[in-house]
Amino acid sequence: RGGRKWALREASFDVNAGERVAILGPNGSGKSTVLRLVLRLADPAEGSVQIDAGDIREYTIASLRHQISVVFQDSVLFGLSVRDNIALGNENASADQVRAAAERAHLDALVARLPETYDTPVRHRGGLFSGGERQRIALARALLRDGRIWLLDEPTTGLDAVTARD
Repeated sequence: RGGRKWALREASFDVNAGERVAILGPNGSGKSTVLRLVLRLADPAEGSVQIDAGDIREYTIASLRHQISVVFQDSVLFGLSVRDNIALGNENASADQVRAAAERAHLDALVARLPETYDTPVRHRGGLFSGGERQRIALARALLRDGRIWLLDEPTTGLDAVTARD
């Protein structure tokens, strides 16, 4: 642990608008690090991450993240309502937009069974829901945001086969 361990070294790739790219590799190969770099949760020690031929460090973090839909392997939910967790970061989202995103994430039937439907608190860290249900809330959040850049870190973790396929 005394020496510096590089998560990525001499990594370079281009993604053109409209392309879908999968980064595959074993644990520890840097897949999640790429996501962290694009989101500016970390900055590269050397080199740069560029979007539209500009170093992302030149953008404000708010502007950069506003363009990105992200689903992490272990999605974070807050002790807010289901609606507020789906609309997180998109305070202008209408109830109809939240519902449409929930439907696309196969979450609508679950929400309909909740005591307060979309106003039901999810409890601390999403404790009210299973892992797959939490993941569907995170997917609904990403769908609502509809960013021009999508970052998915094993987004189907915990999902049933039908939801994962759709």
